[in-house]
Amino acid sequence: MDLPPELINKISTYLATSDVLHLGYTCRANYDLLLPQIYSSVTIDSSRLPYGAEDVDPRRSTNIKSLYSFTLFMKNLYSNQRYCSYVRVLQFMDEIPDLPELEVFHFLEKIFPNLCNLEQLKWCTIQMYLPCDLLSKVPNLVNMKSIVGNFKSFENISIFSGEYTSYHLEELSVSGFGQHTNLAKLALPRFANLKSLTLSRNSSTSILKNSGHASSVSNFIEIPDPYTDDANYISQFSPSSLSQSITELVLKDVCVCADDAHRLSRSIDLCRIKTFKLINCTEKVQAEDDFLDVLQPKMVNLTTLSLGLSNEANVNDSSIRFIRYLPSKLRKLELQVRWSSPHREPELCETVDAITAHSETLTYLDFEFESIQQNKDGYYRYTSRLQKLSQLRNLKFLRVPVNQYEIPELIRVVNNLQRLQFLQLALKDFKTPIINNNTLISQEYFDYPNSVTLNYHNTIVDQLANFCRDFKSFLSMLRYLVFEASETYFFNCYRQVVQERGIESVFGEMVKRETA
Repeated sequence: MDLPPELINKISTYLATSDVLHLGYTCRANYDLLLPQIYSSVTIDSSRLPYGAEDVDPRRSTNIKSLYSFTLFMKNLYSNQRYCSYVRVLQFMDEIPDLPELEVFHFLEKIFPNLCNLEQLKWCTIQMYLPCDLLSKVPNLVNMKSIVGNFKSFENISIFSGEYTSYHLEELSVSGFGQHTNLAKLALPRFANLKSLTLSRNSSTSILKNSGHASSVSNFIEIPDPYTDDANYISQFSPSSLSQSITELVLKDVCVCADDAHRLSRSIDLCRIKTFKLINCTEKVQAEDDFLDVLQPKMVNLTTLSLGLSNEANVNDSSIRFIRYLPSKLRKLELQVRWSSPHREPELCETVDAITAHSETLTYLDFEFESIQQNKDGYYRYTSRLQKLSQLRNLKFLRVPVNQYEIPELIRVVNNLQRLQFLQLALKDFKTPIINNNTLISQEYFDYPNSVTLNYHNTIVDQLANFCRDFKSFLSMLRYLVFEASETYFFNCYRQVVQERGIESVFGEMVKRETA
């Protein structure tokens, strides 16, 4: 008995995308009927995911993983212009099938001019950057809502041309612009509806959106040096006002100064900013004003803050003041503090005091603290200075630095955080893996599984699992406990303590969803 098309469409909305595809393969009529849904959102992602992760993904997108499927998808779009009209969301994630760059761009050069209904384009892979001249071939560029990615060839073309053109973009994330003069080619004042703006001098991956705390930086980036980097990136913003609807501003891998803050306050309505991130940025200290001191009085509605800002003076006073005097609306805080001054005591206590000023609202805290000062054992003591974190009773996610021998003391600090669901410990003194010190034994013996390394690994896992049980006895809502060392260990604590492998790529999305 044939089902009516309306019922098939209704059923498909409750199925996982892979099942929708299988339903389309049952007969030609179903395939033609479901084709617009299958092609409406496509994600090219060859990374390995845990079983079932695709089904719980809130984004209903057709996932392409294999080289064969990727090539077939490209050829279908190339051969059928009608298929191109179905595509509204096209995402190239961090890992894509290994197709030669020349062949990929050859297909895209033929496909992009036919994507007449494309609304969102995401290019997160760093295997190859997307040339700006290819992006300019999309006919629906004016009406697109989101453009995110790593781009190249800014020097050859202005992406958003047309003197009187107004674009409908709501999200713009440009990574890899390199030279500061390339920012002027973005024509930012033409984006009247822009809500989210991300500018990164170097490459970025999807981790930046999902979970990237301030201490997470790509291995492919060049750290900005305030002594040698004379480029004034923010000065490339148009002197005229940018979109007054911007609520999220992210700056990554750039140098900033107080003059930049003044320009930002003139170009953007900072009162509307709810999300502000400085990731792997450096500050050129000039006059008595600091970059954050200029911004702080005007950022009165911040709910999400990520600070990874360093300077040549090696002090973090402005970051501490910025956090302390923000209005108490902050829900998510990612903070990286590097302390390398041998003449002053580290500011860990002062930093914790500033954080606890938001104890009523804070639900997410990702805190990284690095100091050159050490105790007699060669490590800096953290837990005794983190005592006041017990005041953050609404926390659902907490990431803090700690030494392994301090974990029992940390349990007493966090046992009042009864809403805590995710706890992530950055272990600073964790023993390194077995290293070959005997030149007569090949290093491969220690790198690959054998009786010695397996026993060593099992001993570590058992020890960490015992820590998990201790935490679980005080924190009834604890779901995951993560230990960061040379290797990252994930433990599911929901019912029984069980180590889970291969969830690195989805853990950030899981935390984001549960703590929203």
